[in-house]
Amino acid sequence: MTTTETATNVYTIPADHFEDFSKNIAKMNRKAVKLGCEPIVFTKVGEKEVERTFYYNVNTREEYSRKYKVKAIEVVLTGAAPKLEGFQFIARIEYLKDRKSTLFHTVPGSNVKIDERFRALDVSTCEHCNLIRRRNDTFVVLETATGKQTQVGRQCLADFTGINDPEKVAAKASGLSVFENLSDYEEMAWGRVRENTIDTMVALALTSAYIGKYGWVPKSQAEFHNPTANNVEAHFFLGVRTAEQRKFEKEMTAISEEEFHQERAKKVLEWIKTELSHKAKSDYELNLVTLVVNELTERRHLGIVCSAVAAYQRAMNQKVEYAARKEKMAASEHVGTVGERLKGIKVKVQFLKSFDGAYGATTLIKFITEDGNVMAWFASGDKSFEVGQEYTIDGTVKGHNEYQGIKETAMSRVKVK
Repeated sequence: MTTTETATNVYTIPADHFEDFSKNIAKMNRKAVKLGCEPIVFTKVGEKEVERTFYYNVNTREEYSRKYKVKAIEVVLTGAAPKLEGFQFIARIEYLKDRKSTLFHTVPGSNVKIDERFRALDVSTCEHCNLIRRRNDTFVVLETATGKQTQVGRQCLADFTGINDPEKVAAKASGLSVFENLSDYEEMAWGRVRENTIDTMVALALTSAYIGKYGWVPKSQAEFHNPTANNVEAHFFLGVRTAEQRKFEKEMTAISEEEFHQERAKKVLEWIKTELSHKAKSDYELNLVTLVVNELTERRHLGIVCSAVAAYQRAMNQKVEYAARKEKMAASEHVGTVGERLKGIKVKVQFLKSFDGAYGATTLIKFITEDGNVMAWFASGDKSFEVGQEYTIDGTVKGHNEYQGIKETAMSRVKVK
């Protein structure tokens, strides 16, 4: 029988858990080296999106499933089964409590094929001593010279190999078990993705429902009210619940599934994808764009994702206010003649913006008169006017302009009363 000491296996690891995967490999390798075994080597071979089905049991404790595309990293593992002076440990056979079922554990990356006959052997079998005894596990040992595979009990390993050093034999056998759980790590990692994430659309709809019931409560107001994001988090991740809490969660779930909140969640996502993504500047806005477009939201990012609903509301309110202002200013006419000094003009501040230039700060203030006419003043310095506040001004007409189809009167030498 021909054996290969090294081989390759491909594993797909969730990108968010790749660092943890690397640490696990390093930890196992440190132990393997102490036992005199060869370490496992992994190579990153690519990145891709994989579609996974996640099953949830949240809210009303009713299970549901959805398919998601999740970023993942492909790695190749290369390994070798522990060797011992003419022998090679190629598998540990674990016996379950029913004394009928068995699990076979091999080193990830080792492709020595285990004889199928071992799956049919009785759980008490040690092919060296042939004694019947209760065993928790046995080892499949390969004689490298002949290729013969033998199932040997733990207590018989030293005698079977002919090596009068039980500790050395035990260390090599333990080296095989170091990597046993690694083959299960892939599914464990995907399980953690499910445990620590929620469906982004579900989170947005639930946030919308809480806002509809209590209004938006940011975490800055945690001293006085329970923040909206905390309510959403508890909905998914709270441990033991009382009957009253379960009833309340069921009610909030039902509200979140109403057409209004489902539609608002979709509109939030669409707004971020089509509008905010093109004009985002602040760290907060950029973080929203990065996180909310994902199908799954990690628990640690839930606060930012929930705030997307409030950010969307503010943006829509600003649009309505801007449209109303623009409609009001559409009837604006030019005032006075160029060079004329106007006095006692009653105005309201409509717009304020400061600029830094080569000659210092400048502030653009736009006023609207009682007759609905727009006046624009570029004032020197950083002025502290309040939008919506009414003032009386004197000023000189500098020019008659038009901005975005609205007639404006440019003013200079303005005095505010």
